[in-house]
Amino acid sequence: MNEFTDNNGVNTSSTYNLESITVRELNAYIKTKFMVDDVLNGIYVSGEISNYSRAVSGHMYFTLKDEQSQVKAVMFKQQAVKLNFIPQNGMKVLALCNVSVYERDGIYQLYVESLQPGGVGIIADKFRLLKEKLRAEGFFDDKYKKPLLAFPKNIAVITSKTGAVFHDIANVLERRYPIAVLTLIPAQVQGVNAIENIVNAIKTADEKNFDVIILARGGGSLEDLNCFNTLQAAQAVFDCKTPIISAIGHETDFTITDFTADLRASTPTAAAELAVPDINTIKINLEKSNRLLYNYIIEIISTNSIKISSLKQQLKLHDPKNKLTHAIQKTKELKIRLNSSISNIYQNKHRFYGKLLSKLDALSPLSVLKRGYSITKINDNIILDSKIIKIGDIITTKISNGEIESEITKLDYK
Repeated sequence: MNEFTDNNGVNTSSTYNLESITVRELNAYIKTKFMVDDVLNGIYVSGEISNYSRAVSGHMYFTLKDEQSQVKAVMFKQQAVKLNFIPQNGMKVLALCNVSVYERDGIYQLYVESLQPGGVGIIADKFRLLKEKLRAEGFFDDKYKKPLLAFPKNIAVITSKTGAVFHDIANVLERRYPIAVLTLIPAQVQGVNAIENIVNAIKTADEKNFDVIILARGGGSLEDLNCFNTLQAAQAVFDCKTPIISAIGHETDFTITDFTADLRASTPTAAAELAVPDINTIKINLEKSNRLLYNYIIEIISTNSIKISSLKQQLKLHDPKNKLTHAIQKTKELKIRLNSSISNIYQNKHRFYGKLLSKLDALSPLSVLKRGYSITKINDNIILDSKIIKIGDIITTKISNGEIESEITKLDYK
């Protein structure tokens, strides 16, 4: 019997038979039901492999799925070693298996005895066909890839608001480039409305003129990432005027938006590192450039100081004042030499002139006249021949101290 009291303190005693079992007992009971169901033992299930992984123990774990549903599966080592092919994500297979319950987690799963390859899965095939179509239409061409800004200021992140992706990106940016302003544009990145959400988020971010957009989500199966493998998402990325970095899933995951985006990052944190420079590297480079610039300036100053000193010496040697002083001194010396030369020339000429005067005086007719000779002229012409005069002509006779006029009264020719 159990007694209960309501909120007002009134006793409302009732008798309940509460027979209970543990969770483990419940799971064990359900497992027994699976084991005795002949339909669930030795059944063939066809589907597409997703989330494939192989443990160190050799066991294989994967999901088997079709377009509408999925179920977990395990293939233990003793069966796995018998396979003649390597299972891969996206591969369509036919599995011979037993369906049972994994008691610890309370989930049912396929315990695979054997696998047969059945070609490429539907989802993987759709991915391949869309990729080939968009490649042919030029969606992936490098000529349409927009370069990222070297120093972006405003960065948008399109991802789920509940996941850890945005916080991981924020942590990277806070460490690498804290001056950037980070804005979350929330979008559903998985599920029925994911495609429309992603397209609208890209358009919203593009209208707000961010410097770069990071489209990101964490890892997942091929179907989980399927919203990024659609024509609508690819078209929105291709039409976006703002540079986009696509960072979907893990390093080994590739989506259509990865090929269409301006840059693909292996992970969301890698996208953050690609979107911004490392401020510590910038500081180191600035310090290095500062040292190089300082040394360069010092070298220029030193070189120019030597040049200036040399130019000063040359200026001193070619100072116009010094040249003028030198010219004045030179002029004075030349003047003295000129005066001396003139004096010497004058004296030489004076002596020469005196000698010439002596010679001239010796040859001068006046000197002859002084010795008692005379010169007779007629009409200012010296009479050299008596035949040029006649009786009655007036002649002039010059003696040393005067002239005498005479009339010819008699001629005697010899």
